[in-house]
Amino acid sequence: MGKRYVVLGVGRQGLAAVYDLVRFCNAEQVLALDHRTNNTAFRSNVLNFLQKHLSSAAEKIQLKSSDLSDASSIESLIPLIRGFDCIVSALPYALNENAAQLAVRSGVPFCDMGGNPDMVERQKQLAEKYRHVVVPECGLAPGIANVFIKYLHVHHRAVHIECFCGGLPAVKPDSQRNPLGYQLVFSPNGLISEYSGRCPVLRDGHIVFEPALSGLERFDADHEAFFTSNLSPRILEYFSAIGIRNCTYKTLRYHGHLDRIHVLRSLGFFSGDADSDAELSRRLADSPALRFDRNHDRDKVILVARGRADDGSTATIELVDHLDEPTRLTAMERTTSWGTTIVAYALAEGLYRPQNFSTPEQFVDPVWLIDELKRRTPHLTIRCSSSSPRTDSNSHA
Repeated sequence: MGKRYVVLGVGRQGLAAVYDLVRFCNAEQVLALDHRTNNTAFRSNVLNFLQKHLSSAAEKIQLKSSDLSDASSIESLIPLIRGFDCIVSALPYALNENAAQLAVRSGVPFCDMGGNPDMVERQKQLAEKYRHVVVPECGLAPGIANVFIKYLHVHHRAVHIECFCGGLPAVKPDSQRNPLGYQLVFSPNGLISEYSGRCPVLRDGHIVFEPALSGLERFDADHEAFFTSNLSPRILEYFSAIGIRNCTYKTLRYHGHLDRIHVLRSLGFFSGDADSDAELSRRLADSPALRFDRNHDRDKVILVARGRADDGSTATIELVDHLDEPTRLTAMERTTSWGTTIVAYALAEGLYRPQNFSTPEQFVDPVWLIDELKRRTPHLTIRCSSSSPRTDSNSHA
């Protein structure tokens, strides 16, 4: 029997999520809500994409207008949403508390793409107060990255794990035209959020904090890595509880990127000031050099988790994706949506479901999620240095 999904927000990642739910998640109906659907051009672009790439299956999708930036709109949406099997939020992270409120009051399980630790704390309080299923942090990193870390621990006995992830232009841009060596493949507000504040790190079983944009290291010949505030401390608390002793997460960029960001920081940006953050977000969004044009540009996503066990054996899991030429969905859109739609599928089908608040690595079987990723891409590899892991890694490579 098919399942009924709600998708909040039909922007970059939201449109990819709608597409994936129909293709891979046994969707009977997808209700897609976005305040822009009253705009004729926006609505036409969304419908043309869905009809072109889903053919007759696009009839399963309904587009309706809603604006969750206004909390008063929640009441009017409850009758529309009640009875669906899962809500997927692809909204900017600042709206995810309103989105979770809608889920709680509608009685529908909820998941989102995450990315802001303060929002996760508010969602946790809401879920536990009403004993409702709320699963944030389901995108790429956090999201798939967390599940990869859990996989390395459970199936390869890793207790020392480092994770790296980046969404980047497929080729490093010319430094004269684009000094940041970067293009906006997701919200500038999300970028500012992860470049600000403190970053939780697990060291010797204890959570400590490093400043965002610190810890610079060379990842490979093309890429550097540094701390960003993607992960919630709640995730590291869980990893510590199951026996992981050391765990770090860093963002990947082309070499030289961080030097330029530190220049912006010296001018007062990335400091947590709301006014300067809003100004920077506007400038980033308006910059022609940083604008990603899916008709001409190509991107890539690299996600690597490396683990080491106490006996010295090592294992690595790696996902690399690129813009999909047939659909022109970007690697960032694809992978971020996968992390969320796979969890939504698990919740809707009743395959895995927490009691109330949880993040995906706490209740979803990592091998099952990896197999779901392999339904969507061949570019996922697992390597280990010995024959000692608890399962045969070749069965999932």
